[in-house]
Amino acid sequence: TLGMWIVLLGAVALSPPLPAQQGGEQDPQVLLEEMEMLQQELMQAQEAAMANNPELREQGEQLQDRMLAAMRAEGFEPMRSLDRIEQLERQLQSEDADTAGRSDLIAELHDEQQNLLMAEQAAMQNPEVQQAREQFMTALLQAMREENPRTDEMIGSLKDKNAQLQEIVTARSGQR
Repeated sequence: TLGMWIVLLGAVALSPPLPAQQGGEQDPQVLLEEMEMLQQELMQAQEAAMANNPELREQGEQLQDRMLAAMRAEGFEPMRSLDRIEQLERQLQSEDADTAGRSDLIAELHDEQQNLLMAEQAAMQNPEVQQAREQFMTALLQAMREENPRTDEMIGSLKDKNAQLQEIVTARSGQR
């Protein structure tokens, strides 16, 4: 859902970075696999925190409603975009699309994701949304820490791995 998408992005954005690891370049595929494992563990802590804290669930729903209203006020239709993204992902997972059709589906999926990102960025300009998000993120991270004491460590590691991946991508694009 939109709320979970916003929450995980927010957790990574609000966490302090860990010191960068020294050493040789890591395999991007290994980094991606490690990042996926961390994301899954963080998502489990988040889901447990939400399940065990009804007031946090309510606060999250209020934030989501506020975000959606702000997105609509800026001229976006986030629910239409989310529905279309789900539909495109299902189509891509099916074996029916030929190579050219898959390329079109991927391009449209990318466009919808970009549209949703622009809608979120527009909504985040609203001071009420910013304040509600900050309060929710603080409460959520505290609840996640109670569920899994490694939460801060995992978030920091995820940010570190993301930075490493960005460095590899930048270095490789410069070599071409």
